[in-house]
Amino acid sequence: MCQGYEGEKKYIIAGENRASLRGFASAMESAPKSANPYTYDGYNKEAWDHGWGCWQEGILPYALDAEFSKKKYDNLNAWWAMEKRFKITRELSEEMLVFLKKYL
Repeated sequence: MCQGYEGEKKYIIAGENRASLRGFASAMESAPKSANPYTYDGYNKEAWDHGWGCWQEGILPYALDAEFSKKKYDNLNAWWAMEKRFKITRELSEEMLVFLKKYL
């Protein structure tokens, strides 16, 4: 029984992460907040808005952090330096840009 709930939980989180990344990628392309396609879907609407807001505030969303910090960066100091640089310049690595283009 618990395995079923774990599967459902993973599915919901994956959906929210996708929506967050879509919002972040949309904001990166200068889309207005009103471009949120999840007008009637509460969780995904909030996740998209969160991703969009992260771009505005210079914060990397958790979904992007989860994808790259553990898998792509051996040194957490390098990841934190990249986060700090993003906050100031809004520059992302080429690898991240390619990754985010999938969510447009």
